[in-house]
Amino acid sequence: MVLALSTRIRASPADSPYLWRGTVPSYPQYLEAAAAARRVAGVKKLQNHLEVVLSAEDYRDDATLTTVANNALTLNIAVPDSIEASANNGNITLTGTVTYGTERTAAGQALAVLTGVRNVKDDIAISTDADPIDVSLNVQDALDRYALIPDDSDPLARAGGHPSGTAIAGSLVRSTREHRAGRPQALAQARAPKNAEPS
Repeated sequence: MVLALSTRIRASPADSPYLWRGTVPSYPQYLEAAAAARRVAGVKKLQNHLEVVLSAEDYRDDATLTTVANNALTLNIAVPDSIEASANNGNITLTGTVTYGTERTAAGQALAVLTGVRNVKDDIAISTDADPIDVSLNVQDALDRYALIPDDSDPLARAGGHPSGTAIAGSLVRSTREHRAGRPQALAQARAPKNAEPS
């Protein structure tokens, strides 16, 4: 994707975040700009303050965008019926409850490509009765097997003790790309059946 944007990066002290400021003409380019910055070695934190400024032909009123967004969710088999979308000046809010984090991710991805979207706010809750010990073991196995996590990082995962059932992974990695790399595999593994064979 070719980015058409007007941006400015402010370099901060080593332990402070890098700031993206400027404008982009679409939400996919907003996401891609942040992803590109996170792939740079040495970027530990990033605050994306880019603003999506839509052209007149890409603008959709709230009623139209809400309808289009909910239709996109309905047509996506990875998104459960419990999720709904509402639009306000191009900003979409997702609400509802899901069982897996991958379902929440799928909902956001389904709307990210829609014309007229300026931002997507995720207010989706995850509700599950999974055993925290099983979740910890599955997440740990996913981190151990995932090739983008360097061998010397030695990540550790644990779950439990938090009302949201959050799985916590702790380790040292070289960039935010490696930090984010473990998340999809960890989520996929955590939702796998307890006795499933490794792929």
